[in-house]
Amino acid sequence: GKITREGAKKIRFLGTRHSASSLICTNEHAVLTTGINKIIGIKQGSNGPEVEVESGVLLGDLWDYVASRGYTLGLGYPFLRAATIGGMLSTGSHGSAHGRY
Repeated sequence: GKITREGAKKIRFLGTRHSASSLICTNEHAVLTTGINKIIGIKQGSNGPEVEVESGVLLGDLWDYVASRGYTLGLGYPFLRAATIGGMLSTGSHGSAHGRY
């Protein structure tokens, strides 16, 4: 079928639904990102090491991955191990307001 703006439905992208945000509530379409969860790897960036991940990677899995390779995420032990990276970015819980990233 043809999709138009007039009849367009909203699409919400969901991870583990850890957030209490109303942004995850929908009666329309939802896409679960938990299957998009590969950690691509660590490479040397212009400002130091960078890790590339897909949006459904859990913070706890990323924490364990970088720690096993001698790195840290630069924050205390994550209490939100079940939060996805994409979810943290989309809800503003990524810490960029602190000038760390």
